[in-house]
Amino acid sequence: MAVTTERVDTGSRAVGRSALPTWVWTERGETIPLPLERLAALIRDVPAWVLWDPSVVRVEHDSGPLAEAGMVCQLVIGTRAAGVSLSQMTMAVSERAIVFAGGQNGRWRFIDVFELSPQRETTEVHRRLEIELQGWMRLFRPLVAVVARRYLRRALDALT
Repeated sequence: MAVTTERVDTGSRAVGRSALPTWVWTERGETIPLPLERLAALIRDVPAWVLWDPSVVRVEHDSGPLAEAGMVCQLVIGTRAAGVSLSQMTMAVSERAIVFAGGQNGRWRFIDVFELSPQRETTEVHRRLEIELQGWMRLFRPLVAVVARRYLRRALDALT
């Protein structure tokens, strides 16, 4: 259960006459005490995230399993009283990575990458969350960086 990485970076892009911060990158690594196949199945089963990820309030999607690449859902994170809907989240799966992408109508876009590396009876997970803030949301970059870092820490800790 050793933390291999934890980092938060921010970036900026020139907008008009000034450069406003627009990106937040955070990443974290953990050793998860599950074999690769079981951990990958758990991550792909997005509706079940509410059972292990303390930040996920609910998952809304059309009927049928979401464990197939290309399925679309809404993931609501936050608290039971106030959640943030990440609309149109989609998933892509490869042999060693599971990638989620989505956003919310001109406010932000995100990419959430799980890179999986099997060990003997555990799996090394490197999770990277990249968020591009758009429009007035750029003003909240410091807060988003803190929340993103906490989100990754809580989610990976819940798997250990």
